[in-house]
Amino acid sequence: MWRYVGLGFVIAYFLGKLPPQFAFPEGLGDVLAAVFALPLARALYRGKPVRKFFIAWNIYGVADLISAITMGVLYSQGSFGILRTGVSTALMTTFSINLIPTFFVPLFIMLHILALIRYKEVGSAEK
Repeated sequence: MWRYVGLGFVIAYFLGKLPPQFAFPEGLGDVLAAVFALPLARALYRGKPVRKFFIAWNIYGVADLISAITMGVLYSQGSFGILRTGVSTALMTTFSINLIPTFFVPLFIMLHILALIRYKEVGSAEK
């Protein structure tokens, strides 16, 4: 459910606080991960064969988070902010928003990778 925080990125764009090239792909990417987590969780709870969907969702989750880190840096105020032309991702460095890139993103990457390592424990067509 934490992935719904991506809506905040889109709202921040409309408030002029984040560049659209960061806010939309990363914000909507988070929301997409959250939306697909719900049916996946329901299917897992019911014991349905969802192993391939589980793997795909976790790979997407890692890719989305790595994309967020990359785009955040490329639109930053720092020397790596080579794509920034106006508004930067400086908002992401203010407390408490900075907890997202410094704590939650690495945590979620680790959780997605752990889930991928343990994918065999998830329901499959073979029972």
